[in-house]
Amino acid sequence: MKITNQKVLFVGVVTTLLFTIIVLSGFNFLFVGSTYSFIYLCIIPGFFIQRLLRVRGISFFELIAYITGFSIAYLLIVGISTNLLGFLPFMPRPLNMQNSLVVFNIYTIILLLLNYRREKNSLIYVALPKVTFTQLFFYIMPFFFPILAIIGAQLLNNNEVNMLLMILLFSIALYTLMISIFIKKLESFYFEVPIYLIAISLLFLFSLRSSYIIGWDVYTEYRVFLLTESQQLWSMANYPDAYNACLSITILPTLFHYFTKVDNAFVFKVLFQCLFAITPVTVYVLATRFADRLTAFLSAFFFMSTLNFFRELPALVRQEIAYIFFGLLLLALFSKQITSLQKKILFTVFGFSIVLSHYSTAYVLIALFAFACICLIIYEKKAFKFFNVVEKDFTLKPLPVILFIAFAIVWIGLITNSSGNIISTFTNVSANITNFGHETLNTSLLDQLIFPKSEDYQVLLAEEIDDASKEYNHYNFTYYPKSTYKGYVPTIIDKDILPLHVSDQIGDIIYSADNSIVKVMKILIILGFVGIAVLFCKKGFSAEYTVLCIGLASALILITSVPVISLLYPIGRLYQQALFLIALPSILVISYLMRFIPYKSRMLCITVLFIAYSLFTNTFISQLVGGQDPEVILNNSGLYYNEVYLHSSEIASIHWLDADNKELLPVFADIGSNEKMHGYSNNRYVAAYIHVFPSLISKNGYVYSSYANTHFGIGITSPKDRRMEYNFPNEFLDSNKNLIYNNYDTRIYK
Repeated sequence: MKITNQKVLFVGVVTTLLFTIIVLSGFNFLFVGSTYSFIYLCIIPGFFIQRLLRVRGISFFELIAYITGFSIAYLLIVGISTNLLGFLPFMPRPLNMQNSLVVFNIYTIILLLLNYRREKNSLIYVALPKVTFTQLFFYIMPFFFPILAIIGAQLLNNNEVNMLLMILLFSIALYTLMISIFIKKLESFYFEVPIYLIAISLLFLFSLRSSYIIGWDVYTEYRVFLLTESQQLWSMANYPDAYNACLSITILPTLFHYFTKVDNAFVFKVLFQCLFAITPVTVYVLATRFADRLTAFLSAFFFMSTLNFFRELPALVRQEIAYIFFGLLLLALFSKQITSLQKKILFTVFGFSIVLSHYSTAYVLIALFAFACICLIIYEKKAFKFFNVVEKDFTLKPLPVILFIAFAIVWIGLITNSSGNIISTFTNVSANITNFGHETLNTSLLDQLIFPKSEDYQVLLAEEIDDASKEYNHYNFTYYPKSTYKGYVPTIIDKDILPLHVSDQIGDIIYSADNSIVKVMKILIILGFVGIAVLFCKKGFSAEYTVLCIGLASALILITSVPVISLLYPIGRLYQQALFLIALPSILVISYLMRFIPYKSRMLCITVLFIAYSLFTNTFISQLVGGQDPEVILNNSGLYYNEVYLHSSEIASIHWLDADNKELLPVFADIGSNEKMHGYSNNRYVAAYIHVFPSLISKNGYVYSSYANTHFGIGITSPKDRRMEYNFPNEFLDSNKNLIYNNYDTRIYK
């Protein structure tokens, strides 16, 4: 079927008009308005930008990925432009819904007019694919996964059983196994569909726990979003912190809230997860450039199976948005259908969007792309000369990288003045390296490389209290005499262990298998980095792909060798970023090592290995077997549940404390409560002291007791970035502090 340019523009005009009517009228019967507006925002702007750039000759779902990325970048531009209206003397609150809609529609009209002039005689060819019964089954089955995730999470939030979530995890594993078995009947099957649905289901496991924001960094992310929305102005003066420099968590959610009418929290919990779920699709599409579709599918499945993907990243929204652009940048870089000029444009667009979205990801990519460019220049000058290799025009050019670095310097260093984090990182790294045998924040370099040691958590807790005591001596606190807390001994505890459902011997065997599989996967990653060099020599991978993998490997080695970096940029995040590229060669290496086995049997074995890995990482196995710490995605207990799960009673007490603490007295709250205060406090700045130990509590300060503190007597601390539970001093507080607020779940003392 042929669709003319006039028809395309007609659809653009009609959909934009309908979008405007829905936004202005507030129509949202059965969430139809929200759904339509969200789909419109993700598709229509990006579609017409793609037509302007003439990105063609690529697969349908790769095109959808680009369109989504263009649409997000477009919204960032709309938001920045609307915010600039604040320079007008009569408009102190420019970033409101009306202004945003006007600017959006003006830009969209211009976009449509440009399309009309540039694509006047173009045609779009649409052909519906033929679907067999087997393919139909494999298409339909994963559509149940998000439904199971949504209903299962809500049931668990209401203290019901986790049966639906367990069925979901088993179903994903079974589905993956069936794909490996029936791969020959899926020759024209679009694996992008199940990959996206699996991804969104896994992300919902964590993001939909609680009716409120849940996580770690996401609480501060939510705070800067609320400040931007309430002020109707994005400004670093609102909150002079690097978080506020990320437009992905300030301007972007503000526009989504205005245009979709989705509740603030659910912009983060649902809409942004729907966007981020596209990243495994980009991993799959990228892998198909170099391998068969089953191997590419397993690469995406590996990417989704890590704990970082479905538990950490939903709590790091700014990084989710940056990863979307990173995946698209890689897709453009290694595409044979896109011209050199288009690649430079896409690299610039997605690179700039990364800078606007997340500072740390921008820092990592500055180092990565600078390293890659230098290596490619050396390779171009020397390898051709010594090895008589035919000259090749590399895709990764210095100019787009220079522009990327220059924009990062301007945005992070000059406009937002948020480069303090990177300066602090260099200072601490220097201290960690020069003090070779000295512990700096984490373990020393000597310990890490030569004499690794298992640390006693009780010792770490004592060191944490001692360090905090030295810090607090600089404050004007009046402390309690030692006699008031002589009976209290700070102790690391671990109450929440799942009951063991098998014998000790069987449990030991199962968890030994777990440890072995995890080690195998780590070895696979290492072999993947080694294998990429071998495959490059055999012309299986391009020089750019190889150099980028070497750069990521070097970064992982650096972050492991200099442990202070892992506190400032956790290794799990870099590991997940590396999987964009290294997941595929890791699978190719194990496939090569098993080459003596027929292909179908070999791939079945590899699939089983990855399924086992996923069932251990998502704690499906430990939930069945017991004897391990419960995970928040499947239980209403455990370390992370106690820390991050937010109850309505906690919000009520946080707001009450805001109103009562007019003198801005010190507030003592454990690390979990401190994070929640950052997200839901009515005060712009929240200053709470996270060490709730009797020897450190000020007499004239408040003490906040959260749900877990009150009901379970558990406090959360984090010595050297290791989350631990300790015995919260309830008896001391009852004896020495006045209970001034109590809503059964939480308490406030003074």
